[in-house]
Amino acid sequence: MKRFTIILLALMLSLAALACTAQQPAADDPIDDAPLADIMAAIIKDATGEIATAEAEVDAERFSWFFGIDAIEGAEAYSSEALINAIAHSVALLRVPEGTDVAETAAQIEQSANPNKWVCVGAEKTIVKTRGNVVLLVMSQTAIADQIAANFDAYQP
Repeated sequence: MKRFTIILLALMLSLAALACTAQQPAADDPIDDAPLADIMAAIIKDATGEIATAEAEVDAERFSWFFGIDAIEGAEAYSSEALINAIAHSVALLRVPEGTDVAETAAQIEQSANPNKWVCVGAEKTIVKTRGNVVLLVMSQTAIADQIAANFDAYQP
């Protein structure tokens, strides 16, 4: 009986020691701190084919044009759009501020983004993805949208 008690106590002490060890926090995604302009340059490189694009920061006035939702206080946004409005192509990145639910924001964008926002044309495919604190919205030709989404998933600063 003493042996059983000693083994039981040793087991309990071992479990207590394991429970108190410091756990390593999950590593932050490197995309969280990378400049949006750098991310954009990397994900559209070699993906847009012959579409001439212009890249720029998105201000509060144009926020809903790109994302279909109201501007988010403290958010950063960056875009790349076709220079000719007869080509349905738009890529937008949104970094949400701390405390904002990224998945919920992405769901709102997916529901509200307008792939027919151009006068005469509409995007073949719309993709909304998240990674870390960044939301990607792509509206373009299917092959281009798929390539940009894959580049976003593979992005490393």
